[in-house]
Amino acid sequence: SIVLMCCCCINVITAPISIVLGIVSLATHRGGKGMSIAGIILSALSILLLFMCYQSTEVFWRNSDQIMQDYYQLIENADTVFPAYEKDGTVPDYLQKYYEGEYAEALDKFGVTFDDVMDYLDQMYQQGEFEALQSALGSTGGTGTSSSAPKSSFTGVELAY
Repeated sequence: SIVLMCCCCINVITAPISIVLGIVSLATHRGGKGMSIAGIILSALSILLLFMCYQSTEVFWRNSDQIMQDYYQLIENADTVFPAYEKDGTVPDYLQKYYEGEYAEALDKFGVTFDDVMDYLDQMYQQGEFEALQSALGSTGGTGTSSSAPKSSFTGVELAY
């Protein structure tokens, strides 16, 4: 279950099964008592770890559509956003919300500020990595609001971290 937690949270399915099988093994006195106990403990631990991971990133999951829309807009406007950010640290109005409230608190859990995220994205922009993203967005219809644009893709979020 702990190994499968890293694979799309499959431990949500495997952990309860392994807990039940471990209990059945203990109840039927088949032997392998240590393995049964270890399986039960590790499965319970994997569920606890998954819950903790979800709790720490819940804000991002709940607001993923809005975050992705902002990211698409940032990519589209990169040629104006990043020079202004480099010059005096300003960001467009649609990104101001990341400096305060639940977004700032969620980033703070990881010891990161939105300026850290912008610095990383600015570095990507300076290295020319946004050109491919901009051309890909051009083929999806712009802001990511067209039906062909991926609404739940976390590619952009992964790049930001």
